[in-house]
Amino acid sequence: MVGLALAGFLLAACGGSGGGAPSEADFRREANAVCRSTRSAIAHLPKADAENPTALVNAGKRALAKEREAVRELAGLHAPTTVERSVLRWLRLVGRALDSVDASLRAQGHGDLAAASRANAEGSRLVTAADAAARGLRVSECATPAPK
Repeated sequence: MVGLALAGFLLAACGGSGGGAPSEADFRREANAVCRSTRSAIAHLPKADAENPTALVNAGKRALAKEREAVRELAGLHAPTTVERSVLRWLRLVGRALDSVDASLRAQGHGDLAAASRANAEGSRLVTAADAAARGLRVSECATPAPK
């Protein structure tokens, strides 16, 4: 399932010291910390029985809910003006990727593997673009980890 790989795109609200606008360094530090936290929270969700498609879909929905929760935090983020447009572009990509995960999970829940496959392909394309945007913002903890 594609959804579990998307956790790394997530940030939290941040603010610079003294109540001023956050610096890019502040933004990156906060973003990376929250992405690590979100990834950890998803990793600690109950594991599903790989032989039970319903359990797998439900596990994916739980992970997706965590990801959406973190994206809601992003909506209130005050990004530094120097990167604001890039952050907005990145968040749009993340949102669209999560929509693809949702579409895949719904299709799998209905047994429509062809529709799930199409949603997964679109999600994969969006994840690649969102990962590149995250790395460009220097929030690498918010990109899909490279295979080990």
